Amino acid sequence: MLIGADPDTKWLQGAGVQLTKGYVATGTDVTGPAVPAYATSVPGVFAAGDVRYRGVRRIATAAGEGAAAALAVHNYFTGRAQLLQMDGDTANAALCAYYA
Repeated sequence: MLIGADPDTKWLQGAGVQLTKGYVATGTDVTGPAVPAYATSVPGVFAAGDVRYRGVRRIATAAGEGAAAALAVHNYFTGRAQLLQMDGDTANAALCAYYA
């Protein structure tokens, strides 16, 4: 949740979610094993919008990221969590670029 100019993410530290400069690290910003876009360091926990590290702080971007994060959550629960990982496949590359 973002309130004002600083994200209110301290409560996520207790859950083990990796924060970078107070923002939630997702995708390639998570240290350790590779995780899908919008996934955090905790399996099954995703973030989108203004609270994401490196996110663009615009309402239109947040709405688009919300839709992409919903797809990532769906893929996680249907066992396709790695669907949007870059794997060199050209058919998958466009999706990876869009949802990364």
